[in-house]
Amino acid sequence: MARAAFGPAPAVSSLVQQKLAQLPDRPGCYLFRNAAGQPLYVGKADSLRSRVRSYFQEGAVLHPRTRAMVSHVADLDVIVTDSADASGNVIGTIAQTALIARRS
Repeated sequence: MARAAFGPAPAVSSLVQQKLAQLPDRPGCYLFRNAAGQPLYVGKADSLRSRVRSYFQEGAVLHPRTRAMVSHVADLDVIVTDSADASGNVIGTIAQTALIARRS
């Protein structure tokens, strides 16, 4: 089993840098896409700002597979949900499922 490792922050496109700077500190779903616009990963978070930025921080501890995936991120989209409580979690799961279905 591969171990998570510290490493330099992955190279980030200017588009992703702009979107990272504008992420809300709100719950929601996020979608990473490659340069061809294909989905790489769909996730949900209580704080989009904290969670999404954590992938791109210098010295982030990421599994090698995650680090490889992040190196291919050329764009990202987010859907903000109303809350991080149980109802927001359900809405987040529905939004996450919709993103997966729409982007696949």
